[in-house]
Amino acid sequence: MKRLLITLTILLGSFSLSASHLLGGEIWWECQPSGRYVFFLRIYRDCTGIPMPPPGNLNSNSPAGSMPLTLVTGYPHDVSPSGPNCTGSDNINCGNPQTGAIEEYLYRTPAVVLNGVPPASGWYFTWQQSARPSGMANIVSGDYFLRAFMFPYNNGSGNMNANPCYDNSPLFLQAPKVVTCTDYEFAFNNFAFDEELDSLYFDWAQPLYTSLNNTVNFTNGYSYNNPLPGIQSFAQDAGQVVINTNLTGKYATCMKVTAYKCNQKVAEVYRDIPVILLPCVTSPTNPSNVPPTLQVINDPLPMPQLDPVVVNGDTTFYEMTVYAGEYIHFRMQSVDSDFDANWTPQTIKFVGVGGNLGTPLGNPNNCIVNPPCATITPTAPQNSLTTTLTNNVDFSWQTDCDHLNSTTVACGKPKSSYLFYFKMEDNYCPAPSFKLISARINVISPDPVPPTMSQCLDYDPTTKSMSLGFTPPIPEDTAQNFDFYVVFRGDGNNFSPLDTIYNYSDVAYTDLNPDTAELYYFMRTYGGCEQESDPSDTLIAISPVMVPFPAIDPYVAKLSWNAPSADSSMVFTYEIWRQITGANDWQMLGQTNDRNYNDTINLCRESVDYQIRIAGSCGSFLASDTLADKINEDVLDINYVTVNNGQTVIDFKPTKYGDVVEYHVLIHDGTAWQVQEVIPVPITLPYTLATSDPTIASERYKVVSRDSCYNYSDTSEVFIHQTLFLDGLLDVCEGSIELKWNQYNNWPGGVDNYKVMADVTVGGTTNTGVLIGTNPGDDTTFIQENLLSGAEYCYYIVATDTSGLVTSTSNEYCIQSDVIIQSKLQYLARTTVQIDGSVEVWAFIDGRADVEEYQVQRAEDTLGPWQTVGVVPMPTAAPFHIKFVDFSANTDEARYIYRIRSANSCGGVDTVSNFGTNILLEVSSNENLTNQLTWNAYRDYGGIVDHYNVYRKADNSPNWVLVANDITETSYSDNIRQFGNGKGVFCYRVAAVEANNPLGYLDESGNPMTSYSNEVCVDLDARGFFPTAFTPNSSIPENRVWKPHTMFEDASEYDLSIVDRWGNRVFHTNTPDEGWDGSFKGDESPEGVYFFVLKYRSEGGKLKEERGSITLIR
Repeated sequence: MKRLLITLTILLGSFSLSASHLLGGEIWWECQPSGRYVFFLRIYRDCTGIPMPPPGNLNSNSPAGSMPLTLVTGYPHDVSPSGPNCTGSDNINCGNPQTGAIEEYLYRTPAVVLNGVPPASGWYFTWQQSARPSGMANIVSGDYFLRAFMFPYNNGSGNMNANPCYDNSPLFLQAPKVVTCTDYEFAFNNFAFDEELDSLYFDWAQPLYTSLNNTVNFTNGYSYNNPLPGIQSFAQDAGQVVINTNLTGKYATCMKVTAYKCNQKVAEVYRDIPVILLPCVTSPTNPSNVPPTLQVINDPLPMPQLDPVVVNGDTTFYEMTVYAGEYIHFRMQSVDSDFDANWTPQTIKFVGVGGNLGTPLGNPNNCIVNPPCATITPTAPQNSLTTTLTNNVDFSWQTDCDHLNSTTVACGKPKSSYLFYFKMEDNYCPAPSFKLISARINVISPDPVPPTMSQCLDYDPTTKSMSLGFTPPIPEDTAQNFDFYVVFRGDGNNFSPLDTIYNYSDVAYTDLNPDTAELYYFMRTYGGCEQESDPSDTLIAISPVMVPFPAIDPYVAKLSWNAPSADSSMVFTYEIWRQITGANDWQMLGQTNDRNYNDTINLCRESVDYQIRIAGSCGSFLASDTLADKINEDVLDINYVTVNNGQTVIDFKPTKYGDVVEYHVLIHDGTAWQVQEVIPVPITLPYTLATSDPTIASERYKVVSRDSCYNYSDTSEVFIHQTLFLDGLLDVCEGSIELKWNQYNNWPGGVDNYKVMADVTVGGTTNTGVLIGTNPGDDTTFIQENLLSGAEYCYYIVATDTSGLVTSTSNEYCIQSDVIIQSKLQYLARTTVQIDGSVEVWAFIDGRADVEEYQVQRAEDTLGPWQTVGVVPMPTAAPFHIKFVDFSANTDEARYIYRIRSANSCGGVDTVSNFGTNILLEVSSNENLTNQLTWNAYRDYGGIVDHYNVYRKADNSPNWVLVANDITETSYSDNIRQFGNGKGVFCYRVAAVEANNPLGYLDESGNPMTSYSNEVCVDLDARGFFPTAFTPNSSIPENRVWKPHTMFEDASEYDLSIVDRWGNRVFHTNTPDEGWDGSFKGDESPEGVYFFVLKYRSEGGKLKEERGSITLIR
């Protein structure tokens, strides 16, 4: 069910006559023509309450103090909401007091003078009376305490005295309409307006009671800045509040409007009123009601558009910005299809509020501020602003320059904002419902734009005029934005108009009488609403100052000049031009980013003019004087000197002076500088010095010039460059050469590196440009080793500077490399222990090497010390290998490392071979009838040790037997149980067998190299095994006789005796194979324990005796 919108006059039926008579109000002030102030108090009274008492005084902390209030003539006004179609109980007015009847009271003070400046906190103006409506939903009720504030304003010269009055406060143009039924969207606005068009800002404020320091207390869920339920939006730039809620009740609100002049707060006014949300009940005599619609319909582009300002999806207000002079037109349309209780269509009435709206609305000449006024007229054929069903109205406004400012103290801003409030309301009884929109139209000046100045001014020395170029502003607007240009000229502090340009399309101006005392130029555009543009960029004519040096007979022009712009961030490249006075032969001398330049004259004696230019134009004033060339300032820096085909080549920076006629190349002869060659200008560089000879020594050079006035450049300013001279020392014994050369000096940054290069000829074939090595820039010595014997080396050095772009080459130094030939092969192929215990060393050698002898050396550690155990001379013919037998080696106890060291014909060491070792074998016997063999690993075959062979001789056999040939470790356990009946003597040798020899070397038999160990023999002691019991009745024949089982014994000394427990011998034999059958003298011996004694000797001769017991079992 729709709920009815009613006005503030509808109060709850529970209100009694004893309730408050107040419904709120506001305070504001207006300036009078006399410069005084009048303050106003507007109060709203509930007609059902008590009569309005005397208003009392308006209080303040201003110089006016407390001011009496009097009722304005014509007040009070009955502002009850009922329309003309309301009758009977629906007719609510103060003549027929009912709930909702309301009177508006307007009071004023006398005109007062406020002399002084308000404090920063402002002058306050307050009024107090009881009481607020009872039963408030969001606060605890109390008195009304209304206030307004006036603040100081600084107009640029300081805070203004409030006397005379210069600023009206904002005021509210209409009574508040802030009572509504719930359950549909409701917008309200307080219709604030400022006559000076100061900027207004709307905000919630604290309601007060009794004093400025006492704020009302809000109940839970509400606060001064959230005083209402269902707030949808709040347009703080336009003052419009939109709510939508189903909650009912009376809610205290206080709206603050702040006025800003030139961004300074100058006034605050407050409207303190309740908003009442009521449930509205429909009936046959009071049908449901829907507010009228209100739609803005813009004219097609390019007409100005009134656009919605949307915040969080809600339209909070409408806004448009136009230039002064533009015509504004748009249409507003409302539709309402509701009927009253008599089934007559409701009327739709348009209501417009705004300081610049016409009064009446169709009058363009009568409004509060700045005619022509905006007008509202019915859209044809409609002829009234009140209609039924549909209402269409036209908004029209012809803006002009008068709309830019309201008063002379409006900051001179070429912009003003106008607030308009548009409402379509029906005639629903007892209170109309309505649709409201707020609109802000900003009128701005079509500000003229200055032309864009070119980068610099240009002085023409022929016409003696100054030209400046500019670009017209874009877009071109000869109607509003342009009336004329004005050119200003001055000394940088004081400027005056120079000339006026009326043609918009002009792009240049010529000052026919420039003045060196006034170098500064800028332009302004005049147009729009009598507006002048900001100044363009200021350009400065360049005025050079020349100081001749020296004062008498000068030859240097010391020039300095000012920058062409005051913007220090701009960087210019200046060109320095010179002519002989009157010759019109201008030549550019150079460029610089600085603002000074020294020109050493290269003319013998002339009057000269100088001009500073930028990019070939933008010429300066002239600086002139007579100068004579007295010196030659050439500094001819040498880039490099180098050697090519036995001659010196020189490269240097050519002269930059046009009057130089000769170069003189100077060489130092060890005592003084001499002219080596004179070269006419111009020349092609680099240049070969035909009279040079850099192959015998380093040559030192300088270059100077002579100009047409016979002035020579200063040799002391020139760095010396000298050629690289290379020499060397060959060491035939070491097969090396030491190269030395002089340092290359005076490159900027120095030498980065020296490359040692050579052309190498071997066997008639020459390799050119071979890089031998690279030295750092501070190292001028190089040693090359391992020279090829018989080769020719032609060395040269290439120096490179730190940039990597400049080089210098030395002379060539050539040698024939007749050096000692070093061994390329010296391989110790095998070291082996021979059968007699000596060590044979076998090595393969290089038959071409210059070796005198080979020293066989031995040590017990790879670190030495090394002992020479033999010397073998170099073989004179193939085969080229050497063998040596070391009889001094103790191969049964020591492990040796062998090497071959060769001595060359210079007495030095040629080459040292790889290592070779003897294999030291060690053997020990174990109780389990095995012999344990261990040995050291062989090193160093050229290939690998593929495996070790183990050889054995048993019981003094003359032949070796291979017992294992796949051993990869250095130990072996030999099982000798099979030799139990032997003599117990075993001899062993181990052999390391090579595989994969990289040189393919084999031994004398064509087999892989094999290194044998020493021979080791062990003699095992005789040993026996003795059964502890036997039975002559055993079914096994071998168990019927008891006898020892012996090994490795000597049968010739065998003696076995058996006795009983009383010591009686019952058996004796000297034969190892004979045993006791358990009888004595043919009779069976009794069962029991017997004892044996066995004496025997091993094959090695060691005597042994064994004792033990035997159990005879029957």
